[in-house]
Amino acid sequence: MLNNNNVSTGGRNMLPAFIINSEGTNIARPTIASLEDADKFVSERIGTDGTFSCYLGEEILIRDGAYNDIWQVVGVDTELGKGDTPLIKHHITLVPKAIIDVSKIHSSNVDCHGYANSDMMYAKTIPNIVTHLEKVLGDHLLERRVKLSNATSDNTSPNAYISSDNGYYSVKANLLCQMQVFGTVDSSNSNEYDTGDDTEQLPGFKYGEVDKGIDNWYWLRDVYGYVSSGSYYGFSGVNTDGSLDYTNVNASTGGVRPLITIG
Repeated sequence: MLNNNNVSTGGRNMLPAFIINSEGTNIARPTIASLEDADKFVSERIGTDGTFSCYLGEEILIRDGAYNDIWQVVGVDTELGKGDTPLIKHHITLVPKAIIDVSKIHSSNVDCHGYANSDMMYAKTIPNIVTHLEKVLGDHLLERRVKLSNATSDNTSPNAYISSDNGYYSVKANLLCQMQVFGTVDSSNSNEYDTGDDTEQLPGFKYGEVDKGIDNWYWLRDVYGYVSSGSYYGFSGVNTDGSLDYTNVNASTGGVRPLITIG
């Protein structure tokens, strides 16, 4: 079970806008602190012909006035063509280097009937993150259509309360799923309703340029089901050592590490 102790979002207001390389000299870290910065970054880094000027694991500081966190490039055009209304804009895919918030998935220990019906993470926490990111990214924070679980099996099924259906939803930030992080799923609990269209491991995780395990454990969007030994309803997460685990949907110290696309 995921460890609910020692959660910190770090000293985000003090993050430097530079990196120190192996020679001890400062290298400018790309920083987006305004809509003008976002315009400049996109025009310099993303070509209309699908060429990119970035690298896996590259750090970008987004100063949105609230979270002010370092994000890392985990891929390019990873969401292209996905969705019932396919995303057609070239983009850079980012995840935070560390958790940017803590949140429950659901407000109480009950079956929330899939990620899209969670009354905390999906309904409140992620939208709040998007509101702040939009202040500096504007329309460059791309909206996309993703398949999210929205129903669960009943308690008479062999695996009680796992995802049993999904549907398309419009998002600008979204929790990762097991497949995106690990390139595989725990088939005893997670399934195609959790994975949706995200059927491949993200390049940054695949090639080890972005860490799976970070200083705090964080949530994934895969429903784990009912855990009879602990009498709770679970969701998946990633331990600090980068391993897959699970815990109670209303664990208050769950880390938030969403995926966004900018273009």
